[in-house]
Amino acid sequence: IKRTLSFGSSEHQDLLAFINRIDSFSSSHISGRYEKWRELERSYRAYLDLDEFALSRKKSAHPEAEYPGAVPIVIPMAMGGVHSILSFLLAVFGSRRPLIPVSGRGPEDVESAKKMEAVLSYNLEHALVMGLLKWFFWMQDTLIYGCGFLGNFWETITEEVVSWNKPSIFGWDLSHLVGQRRQMVESTIFEGNRFKVFDPFSVRPDPR
Repeated sequence: IKRTLSFGSSEHQDLLAFINRIDSFSSSHISGRYEKWRELERSYRAYLDLDEFALSRKKSAHPEAEYPGAVPIVIPMAMGGVHSILSFLLAVFGSRRPLIPVSGRGPEDVESAKKMEAVLSYNLEHALVMGLLKWFFWMQDTLIYGCGFLGNFWETITEEVVSWNKPSIFGWDLSHLVGQRRQMVESTIFEGNRFKVFDPFSVRPDPR
């Protein structure tokens, strides 16, 4: 059922209130993970709080020393483990052809599945570097935070390109007599799937 929603109407206000309630409800649930996620980020980067080290070492050092003693060297094991797993995942999923295999549910779906597989492969191969880079960040978020968010969108990009208009009359080409006319026309240069990676801190999943 298609209905027109007027701005400022009672239906519009009810819908807006419902969306705000869902957003607040989701935010109150997902925000409980933020502190743990920040802790995981610090572990991933092998972050050291120098002020914390200074306070602990000033107890046994001169009181005027700003950072007494030596700060220990920390090996970023978490980062090494994450990137080792990422290398393996990208080697497995990024080297296969087609990149996204598609199979049908039954014999009648085999031909349609092959066509869909060809379209997905074409779109990915024409944006291979950026496509794999977004896969990288998506998998990295999954390994660091325990969840990653990757969106798949259909995008159409148009640009103005040069076109040569060939004059004709009754189907006869007259370009060799009067020449061709140069003109700018809007043409579709890309139409297909695009990936977008979302920051886990900006996502509002439905907690219901």
